[in-house]
Amino acid sequence: MGSSLGSSSNNRWFDVGPLLDATCGAMHCGELIHLENFSFFEAMSSVSLMDPKMDAGMDRGGSDGSGAVHSSTVDDLIHQGRAPLQLSGRDLCDVVDQLMACEATWHNGHSLAQTIFTCLYMHHPARTASHSVLGAICSGLRASVYATQVLVCRAGVAEEEDFVGQ
Repeated sequence: MGSSLGSSSNNRWFDVGPLLDATCGAMHCGELIHLENFSFFEAMSSVSLMDPKMDAGMDRGGSDGSGAVHSSTVDDLIHQGRAPLQLSGRDLCDVVDQLMACEATWHNGHSLAQTIFTCLYMHHPARTASHSVLGAICSGLRASVYATQVLVCRAGVAEEEDFVGQ
């Protein structure tokens, strides 16, 4: 095949660049190279990182005034104060209400990344553990998600494309 790029006890890596270059010359417009386990559902559900149309985490506003497109990580947003732990009762109710709406949307078939995990409080369990109510809500929701995934997968009642559990 190609030259070995490195190996470990279980994995061998090969440079497939020359093979792909040779294959591209023999391909026609519209043809696709893929593995046996390729599915169009996964391809259509994939996210193109740094593409403003596909990446929900992109900051399109140019918040620094430059008009440039920026990307923020979960940790960046938390450090910016977007998920404070000091919450009034009303703010806590708003967070819980939003989480319940996200969970219902997930149960209706949308992905976790675009529903429940849009809430910054769901990303770092140790961080919310210090807030008794918020920590319990987030922990309970994580347990509910896990239990639902296990139940659906064990029951075998859904095809791969019918249940987006990740």
